[in-house]
Amino acid sequence: MAAASLGSATNSRVDSAAKHTMACKVDTAFLKRTLENPAENGEEMLNQGKLKYAMLKDELSMCTTKRMYGTSGHAAYPLVVTTVGDLDTETKTFLKMIYASGTATDFLNCTNSKFKEAYAKDQASGSKIYKNVASALPEFRCQGVALGQAFASHLSGDTVATVLVGGMATVMNGAFEIFAGPHSARPPARPPARPPARPPARPPARPPTRPQGPAALACAAPAPAPAAL
Repeated sequence: MAAASLGSATNSRVDSAAKHTMACKVDTAFLKRTLENPAENGEEMLNQGKLKYAMLKDELSMCTTKRMYGTSGHAAYPLVVTTVGDLDTETKTFLKMIYASGTATDFLNCTNSKFKEAYAKDQASGSKIYKNVASALPEFRCQGVALGQAFASHLSGDTVATVLVGGMATVMNGAFEIFAGPHSARPPARPPARPPARPPARPPARPPTRPQGPAALACAAPAPAPAAL
């Protein structure tokens, strides 16, 4: 039985003939780390809330393969999530602050300063923001729009689904451009094209001049009738 999706429910399916798709896997390890007690039956908790952590059709998926700090490792499929799971409120606030940056430079500067603040706060109050960020948080980069359904736990079903990387598709919150893939920064704006040069206007054609004098009368006079025999 096919899963319900936004495009089917609202009769607003958008599609395109040209498509670029990739098979992506839900990041089970990341979602496990967001649980309150990940070591105790983490797989079973993901299975019990399978629709809460699943990637559903028409959802915007974020790539989580690359970690903010440390080694990213290797994965057979790009790792994606469509939810941050049970991430605590302090860490969510941290993410909002660093991802509010307008440019890549601002993002790096903000990330470094906020990491230092989080580390100092951990030392002073015993919070776990720095620990969660340093060990669990990836770089959230746009991967594309999900074309199928995948679950966070293999106990619930398939953990791999197809994600649309290039083309048009129905998404949750309106029409906008998405620059997907590992280099998801917006490309530089092209300079406006110059309008084609218009050819110089031709002078208006002069009307033909009429002959003057006897020649004009000769031209205007009727031809003589032939003589009768």
